[in-house]
This record gives sequence, structure tokens and C-alpha cells, in this order.
Amino acid sequence: MNSQTVPTRTHARPTFTSIVCGVDGGTTGRDAALQAALLADEGTALTYVAVSWDQVAGATAADNDARDSLCRARDKARALGVHSSVVNEQSYDPAGRLLELAAGHDLLVLDSTGHSRARGIMDGSAVTAAVHRSAVPVLVARQPPEGVAFPARIILASDGTPASDAAASLTARIAERHGAHVAIVGARDHDAPFRPGLAEHATLIEEATGTEPLILDHGGPPHDAVAAAARDFGSSLIVTGSRGLTGVSALRSVSERLAHTAPCSVLVVRP
Repeated sequence: MNSQTVPTRTHARPTFTSIVCGVDGGTTGRDAALQAALLADEGTALTYVAVSWDQVAGATAADNDARDSLCRARDKARALGVHSSVVNEQSYDPAGRLLELAAGHDLLVLDSTGHSRARGIMDGSAVTAAVHRSAVPVLVARQPPEGVAFPARIILASDGTPASDAAASLTARIAERHGAHVAIVGARDHDAPFRPGLAEHATLIEEATGTEPLILDHGGPPHDAVAAAARDFGSSLIVTGSRGLTGVSALRSVSERLAHTAPCSVLVVRP
């Protein structure tokens, strides 16, 4: 069983009022279940959802696995003092159904399945579908570095554009609520210039936390730079904006690449 240090919450306003967490029948959903509970504040509606592939052969076994996973997730949340509800469904399109159930909530939490980015694009995995299509922020959960609490050390990937404004705002709220340390990586595509908004993002985080964030400078492609910064900083969470690219354009999406390759959890935020 993965062990994660539980961070200390402050008395700042709740970050999320409604969280949906997708779980499956394997062991990989443990990080997602735990991190969803850690982000839930008093009064947050936390729902664990299992959507299995509806097929005649093996449907009963899949349903039993889903029920077991939901019970484990609910027990994990209960151990942290968090009340949760469970939803168990079957569908020929589990990823699509999960996105439908998450619509209108504040956050969708999924566990990294270990699929490669290419495989995720080909098989329509829930993570790939969510990063491409979700209308709400998506947390792709991974186990944090040894001895680092989630979400105690946060990397904000910002290029200073409006697409990063929502990510900066949510980073500030999470950091304030959980007493997290924040570092900012100026990630941008190719030779695109930074906006003055990068300094505004640093100011926003300092005002929320009382501590000036570190500014980290890493060269190379944006997704590689952010991942390298996360490793150097010992980050347990990366927060990045998304421009909502689809189709062929999504192949060069920084947020989509990070969701599949980052060394820690990644929170993708829509503008």
C-alpha cells in the first residue's frame, strides 16, 4: 500500500466543493483515491465512480472488481475523516461516461494508468480522454516522491498567457489551503514570448501564501523543462493550464504530454 504523508490544512476557504474520482479494479487507483480525499475539505462532496465496460462475457467479474475498488476508496477517505459516496455503472464507453458524470463538478481525479502517451491516444484511455475533453480541471494522480506530502510542493507551469491564469489562481488556492511551497516554471511553446502575466502569477501566489515562489529556469521543450523542474524541486504536484487543443494539434500539447510523462501528479486546468 502506498504511504503518503497527510498535509496540514489551514483555515483558508475550501478549494473544491465537489470532486469526482474515477477508480478501477487494479492497484493503480490507490493514489487517485487518496489524493481526492486529501483535496476534499469539510463540506466537499466527494464521489468515487467506477465505470466498467458493459459486455456479456465477464460483466459480473468486472462489476465485482468495481465494487471492491469503490469500497477500498471509501474506506481510504473515511480513514481521513472524509465522507464520500459511490457510483457503480457499466458502459460501452467508460471514459465518455465518466466525463458525463464529472460535468458540473469542480474536479475530476484519475490515476495514471501507466499507459504510454501513444497507447493512451490509440486506446482512448480515461486519462487521455479527460485531458482532451473534460470541461472541468483534471488531476492525474501519481505517488509523490518519498517523504513528500501531497500537495506540499507544487510546480506551476506558466507562460504568462490567459491560458495560465486559471492555473495560477487554482495553484494559489491549493497552496494557501494546504500550506504548500510553490515554484514557477516559465513554460512556453518554442520561441513564443512570455507575457507580463508571469510576474502577476508570482504576486498572486505570494499574496495567498505569504511566501515568494521560486522561479525556476529550465531549457529545452516545455514538457521536458517542467518535468525536470518537478524532479529538482521534489514536487508532488504540477499545475498547468490547457488551451483545449484537439486532433493533431493535441500531439504537441504541453499539458497532455505532462499528464502522461510527469514524475508526479499533474493538475490540468481549463481557462
